[in-house]
Amino acid sequence: FHPWLEHIQHENAFRKISQPALETLAIIAYKQPVTKPEIDHIRGVDSGYVVRQLLEKGLVDVAGRFDSPGRPLLYKTSDGFLRHFGLDTIDELPKPREIEEILQDDDMAKHRQLIFELKAGLDARDDDTE
Repeated sequence: FHPWLEHIQHENAFRKISQPALETLAIIAYKQPVTKPEIDHIRGVDSGYVVRQLLEKGLVDVAGRFDSPGRPLLYKTSDGFLRHFGLDTIDELPKPREIEEILQDDDMAKHRQLIFELKAGLDARDDDTE
């Protein structure tokens, strides 16, 4: 069973997405095709490592090169991105206006608070086991 267990463990590692990776992925999804300097400018930090991680996980693809000095690579979301987030097309992503409405909804505020409390509890539990 070792080869199968190793495969499953490897797949689970690819499913985890860090906060910086999620931020970068959102920028790529909404601004695609986008260059790394544009991503860096929006995030305010160097995103090279995170972009490489997203490429390795198959969530981002190279879409070509931008026609400017240095010809930087252009990044776009991949079919793996669509599968990972259960989307058929990139057009199914919520529009920024819809996101603002969801976040301002009172029911969503309660849900965010519950998630925050659960996460704090898990973090405290992890600190106790170290």
